[in-house]
Amino acid sequence: MDKGIFSKRVKELRSSCGYSQERLADESSLNLRTIQRIESGITLPRGDTLSRLSAALKVSPDELLDWAKEEDKGQLLLINLSALSLIFNPFIGILLTMALWISKRDKVINADEVGKKIINFQLTWLIFLALSVIAFVSVVLTYNGSTTIESLPHADKRILIPSLIFLIFIAFYYIYSIILILINTIRIQKDLTVLFRPSIKFIK
Repeated sequence: MDKGIFSKRVKELRSSCGYSQERLADESSLNLRTIQRIESGITLPRGDTLSRLSAALKVSPDELLDWAKEEDKGQLLLINLSALSLIFNPFIGILLTMALWISKRDKVINADEVGKKIINFQLTWLIFLALSVIAFVSVVLTYNGSTTIESLPHADKRILIPSLIFLIFIAFYYIYSIILILINTIRIQKDLTVLFRPSIKFIK
């Protein structure tokens, strides 16, 4: 979060309320020195200090924090497109998106929302993939009349249909994910909300 932008917003809000620094200190029950340090960009308010300050300025803490963030559509696009790394490995896709999300969520407007939606989508589909692999292996072992992985190369021809279903599911996962990422790239450029479905809200 940019301290300079935050301090500027606090000054603007204080002026719009017609408060001096002393009046703002009284209204927020904060020390005058604390107000001065916030407005000079030395410190960022947290917890109770942030709550008191936002209440005195007649805004919510979230609004006050959002004003300290920058608008950067390029960073939102980067977070979204980072999910394409799933082409190489779904785990890499999650880790890369998570790294960008963590680094930008407090600095860029909407980065927190975009990052969460993408990561929740990725985690949901990773679980689907894991379950499909387990189901496929179970079916193959059942058809083969064995319970050992070593017997897979000698499996019966009856595994042909389950194999095709499994491959179709994998192909669908990649194609659907890539199309959805590209659609959301366009939505970000048009300032629309990103849509990643289906997804379970692991991160709220």
